Amino acid sequence: MSKKKIAFVNFASPDALIDHQKHMENLSALGIDTWLLTSVFPVIHYDTRKVKYFSFKTKIPFVKDFLIGLDVLRFCKRESITQLIYLYKSGASAFAIPFLIDSYFTNNKYDLIYDLRSGSIFSKWMNYMFVIESKFYNKVIIISEELKLKLFSSRKNCFVVGLGAPLLGDSQVRGDILRDELGISKNDIVFIYCGTLTGRNLDTLFKKIKFTQNFHLILIGSGDLNVLDNIKMYFSKINLEDSLHFLGPLDHALAMEYLQMADVGMNLIPLSDYYECQPSTKLLEYMTLNLVVCTTKHELSINLLNKHHYPYFIYDASIDKEQLNVLCQLAKQKEVKLDSWSDITTNLIEVFNVKI
Repeated sequence: MSKKKIAFVNFASPDALIDHQKHMENLSALGIDTWLLTSVFPVIHYDTRKVKYFSFKTKIPFVKDFLIGLDVLRFCKRESITQLIYLYKSGASAFAIPFLIDSYFTNNKYDLIYDLRSGSIFSKWMNYMFVIESKFYNKVIIISEELKLKLFSSRKNCFVVGLGAPLLGDSQVRGDILRDELGISKNDIVFIYCGTLTGRNLDTLFKKIKFTQNFHLILIGSGDLNVLDNIKMYFSKINLEDSLHFLGPLDHALAMEYLQMADVGMNLIPLSDYYECQPSTKLLEYMTLNLVVCTTKHELSINLLNKHHYPYFIYDASIDKEQLNVLCQLAKQKEVKLDSWSDITTNLIEVFNVKI
């Protein structure tokens, strides 16, 4: 098969931009022409010549997706783009219809890939919609075998593809600087949570964690400010307000620096159907960075930790600094391989069936 141009289509998630950026860089290095087609702002670190912005012409559900699909189709025909990877959102079927119509009446062929790597199970109605809308696409990529089995057990051309992460080097010196900036002693234990503040019951979960004077908690992310206020009030109540460090949302590179300087990564996935088949990509990063894992009893997470014989504890367990230090030493001896963005790009090339 001859080389083709590939477009990443993102009208839904700013969080996915870093993933798209890395894959575009890797594909471009292999001589594959790539574009980002988006309505999400801001886009940074991209070759702006390879980014095309689109805007919705109406707010009417599905109609707006059909119209923007028309606009994207015109652009793709002009640029000779034949392969698109579409990040999930409601209205995915309406977006694909213009391409299907064009293929029917012309000799143009498009390889439409539905990217469902969000990981989460939604309501039964939304799950049904995902399955129906995926029928408008040639292929589906999904984040786990469990999710594939639950949603697409009978579908061909459904591929399990992870979300990438960078290969990291030693940053002990930088970690010491970050600790100093936050006023954290070298001997104190640093817990870190990186993710949304919404829908995770964090204010309730943190009350069950046995924080002491030797422990610090770093929060990275955004979301429900009421949850953040409740967490602050709790830390104030137990006289540990100086041990709570809320950094807000950070770009991926800086967030990774804070993760590298921490001791304990917090994997606080709720026990609900919504997250039942969602493997925690952040958990994999914790393990790669040799952090002890503080987790809920989320089944996929526990199975992964046990598979690698990786040191962890359940969030509401009674654990002191001495015990944590033992777990930290055990974690540092572990070597867990996480697919890098280059590995995932290779997997995507196989899905695209592009000749290098």
